[in-house]
Amino acid sequence: MMKKALLSVLIVLLAFSLAFTQDDIFKFKTTPIVGYPDGSDDVDVNLPGYRNAYGVAVAGDGMVWNALYSSRNWKPNGVDTFYPDLITVIATRDTGGPGPYQDTVLVYNKPLWIWNPDDGSIDTLRFISMPDGSVDTLSLGNRGMASDHNGDIVISDNSGNIYKINHLTHEGMAKYPLGTNAATPACDADGFTYHAGLFGGTVIIMDPDDWSSPYNTIPDVAPGVSRGMEVSPDGKHVFVERSGGGVLHYYSADGVDGTYAIADTILKTRAMQGFVAWDPRGILWFGQHEEAPPAVVWGLDPDQDFAVVDSVSFTVWIPGVMTDTTSRNYPQPQYIRAVRDAAFNADGSSMYLADYYGFTLKEFELVPNVNSIGGISKEVPGSFTLYNNYPNPFNPSTIIPFDLPQSAHVKLKVYDALGREVGIFIDGQMDAGSHQYEFNGANLATGTYYFKLTVDTKVATGRMMLIK
Repeated sequence: MMKKALLSVLIVLLAFSLAFTQDDIFKFKTTPIVGYPDGSDDVDVNLPGYRNAYGVAVAGDGMVWNALYSSRNWKPNGVDTFYPDLITVIATRDTGGPGPYQDTVLVYNKPLWIWNPDDGSIDTLRFISMPDGSVDTLSLGNRGMASDHNGDIVISDNSGNIYKINHLTHEGMAKYPLGTNAATPACDADGFTYHAGLFGGTVIIMDPDDWSSPYNTIPDVAPGVSRGMEVSPDGKHVFVERSGGGVLHYYSADGVDGTYAIADTILKTRAMQGFVAWDPRGILWFGQHEEAPPAVVWGLDPDQDFAVVDSVSFTVWIPGVMTDTTSRNYPQPQYIRAVRDAAFNADGSSMYLADYYGFTLKEFELVPNVNSIGGISKEVPGSFTLYNNYPNPFNPSTIIPFDLPQSAHVKLKVYDALGREVGIFIDGQMDAGSHQYEFNGANLATGTYYFKLTVDTKVATGRMMLIK
């Protein structure tokens, strides 16, 4: 059986390839949903108390569905707590006496939010009407969501309930009790949905037309916190993140009709508790939370044996290293902290991130990468051109290339993420022409570093990441 195995991360990081830079990268655009006044510097609060974002998916009509793990709370006057989603519902109680009776109870509702990218409006879905006539109140923490081949929404909650919801009517289409705290669901191009427990165990695969029982399973998934999961469009490759280290890659030559076996583990030395998601360009994204150095969001290309093609689009907030910028212990939203889920619009031009430790839903847009190896990195008119380093990430060495149109005094300095000078590596007169410096980080710790090239009085900078 032929298997398309992943290259080991060591080979990926050491091999020189143009794959390490993309022609287009994602750049922070805005915050479509803001829950607290300190959560954003560019958008007013439009959903008070929005916090602990966990799931996000783009429906077939382009609407952006998202949900929270925690119920909203809000202190409009800074003192009294207001719970916007504390609602009264009629429930049937059974006391063990003569019979059940109806009563009103207070429920901390945890709705699904539906954001319209065309006009910025937000719709609210608090209840799900099921095909059998029952109505479920959404009161459990969301554990992630996905959109299927028809653009309908699949969600999971922290009690293991899995729902399929019609994205146009907002009515329930199917429900299945997983029986355990669930991970983020995944969907392939044929509508099969994939579900796993948060702590490993068995991945179940559901037929798009029959949720009465699993169609297939992937047993004995290694234990560990597995919040993120994704599947390739053809259903042959299944990826499960786990805190025990790396992303588990399962493969079946026959997809859902075959037997899945472990094919590889991506970045097995890294604790993964973030997300896994495909973008429409065919790039596989996954990431860590901010307490797990080097706190990276990765983009991998399956057409290049899953080589890392992007890991520098996002600035990750690292406690103890960066200074908080707001009174609520949260930096401005261009930083990411603990992404639990990611989704893309139909053409892949927008990425939406559910950042658990944030008070916003974040939107990043795909823009040309001026730092691409294929073109000019940073051109200082009339002075010099500094190109992006390669490879990036690197271990232990990387090349920093630059062009001089004329003889000049050149100084190259490198700094760590705290702004401390690592060293001066070039300091002297250089002739016109193409030059490069091989920077060696063998004696440095894993992390982000910055290089600054000064040519006479002109300056350009770049960012590079060392991963050991």
